[in-house]
Amino acid sequence: MKHISGKIKYKEPNVGSNWRRQELKKSAKECFKAYRKDVEYFYEVVKQRSLDLNREFSSEKDYLNTTLSHFRQSLTEMNDLYDKCRDISRHHFCLTECQKLSEKFAKNALTVFQLMLVVDRYEQQDEQRVKESPETAIQL
Repeated sequence: MKHISGKIKYKEPNVGSNWRRQELKKSAKECFKAYRKDVEYFYEVVKQRSLDLNREFSSEKDYLNTTLSHFRQSLTEMNDLYDKCRDISRHHFCLTECQKLSEKFAKNALTVFQLMLVVDRYEQQDEQRVKESPETAIQL
């Protein structure tokens, strides 16, 4: 309720620019939190996969190590943006930028995991060939 020139004026809750800023602040905070969780999860999975590789797959291991550095860079970009977004007036910008970084990361992560699935499939096929006829197995 607001008193305006002696009259009582009711103001609906959750309406107005202040509420909008608070909502954007909440959304941006949730975006940062989800992004950080996603990057850390994918980083751990790729790191474990990199550790699990045999020495024969050095090119794949190099690729995964490069991917790990990209994931670390993604987290650094998000942390830098988060530091810029402490001011409440910038939350619309922050939410938009967070969503852009999240989309960029999601595309990169999807590509990495698709490649990992392809490699896993080839490894399984090679193991199957070795079982069926060891003399025709692919030598890596």
